[in-house]
Amino acid sequence: MTAGSVSSSTGSDSSTWPTHVHHSIRSGDVSSVGVNLGGWLVAEHWMTSSADFWTGVGEDDAGKGEYTAIAKAADPDTIRSNLENHHSTFITESDIADIAAAGLNTVRVPVGYWIVGFDHDDPSGAAEWAKYTNGTLKYLDALITDWAK
Repeated sequence: MTAGSVSSSTGSDSSTWPTHVHHSIRSGDVSSVGVNLGGWLVAEHWMTSSADFWTGVGEDDAGKGEYTAIAKAADPDTIRSNLENHHSTFITESDIADIAAAGLNTVRVPVGYWIVGFDHDDPSGAAEWAKYTNGTLKYLDALITDWAK
């Protein structure tokens, strides 16, 4: 069984329905062995300080996170463009295959609230979510639906 795999058998008995590896982990039949994919979908300076998207961001602002780095940048569009490149290359389907081949069956993916985009319930009207990169959710979707086979 590979990371995130689904096993199935035929028949109408509910005990033979497809099961995801998390069921085996929760029941104790399989140990959860995993890795953290931090620094991929949430920019964390201490993990990715040499990445292009930090270029031109002062140490103080970089240490305060992705939002502050973009909000206070002289050229936030360049940072967002570099972040998009980072999201598409830092972790790939090949990396997930390597993780599974190494015997790991669990990945932890830190995400920020802004990954979903527009906040319909933003009571402040500040639209802080708009400063972040757009479309990041597609990478999490690809990980879950395509890469973790």
